[in-house]
Amino acid sequence: MHSIGFYHTQQMTGGKNRRRGKNENEDNKRELDFKEEGQEYAQVVKMLGNGRLEAQCFDGVKRLAHIRGKMRKKVWINQGDIILLSLREYQDDKADVIQKYTPEEARQLKAYGELPDTAKINENETFGGEDDDEIEFDFDIDEVRRRDQNEPARRVFAHLLFLFFLFLRSKRKIKRKKKVCFTSIGSICTLLFIARTLDISQLNMYALQKK
Repeated sequence: MHSIGFYHTQQMTGGKNRRRGKNENEDNKRELDFKEEGQEYAQVVKMLGNGRLEAQCFDGVKRLAHIRGKMRKKVWINQGDIILLSLREYQDDKADVIQKYTPEEARQLKAYGELPDTAKINENETFGGEDDDEIEFDFDIDEVRRRDQNEPARRVFAHLLFLFFLFLRSKRKIKRKKKVCFTSIGSICTLLFIARTLDISQLNMYALQKK
């Protein structure tokens, strides 16, 4: 990586082609690293967990990137951040994250022409380790929605069942009691089936039709 070094008089190590200059970020006085051969700038598209992320590289290729272990405890990477990737020679669709740029550093890269003018800089910078933001929830969103729907459906079913028994009690003059009893049991079973299979809106429609 080519770098723009500290602004104070500190001797920098590196090859003869190492670029030197002033890092204007007063809060983070570190070298500004430029990409070298086999490296590419990218922007984080999505965090995938377990030290993985999806990155849109500025060479037009979308890659699956792995955050190196030494960075995972020290650097907090978010969606929209500008990062530097080390490309894999035999896996062009995969890479390794070797640097995360702060918003100020990303603006400097843009000013130096390292990033395209269309690149959008993420201004929301956070601090911490990646593991702090790596709480994963392994569930099916459709299953959660079904559970949320079943709870009000059960309540509606209880009300319908109560109204159904009130209706039976109001029918005092019934000639065929056995037939009515059989019909009542069948109706209860039908309501149980509806409560388990239909969502709340469908159950409400069924209740209106019964009225």
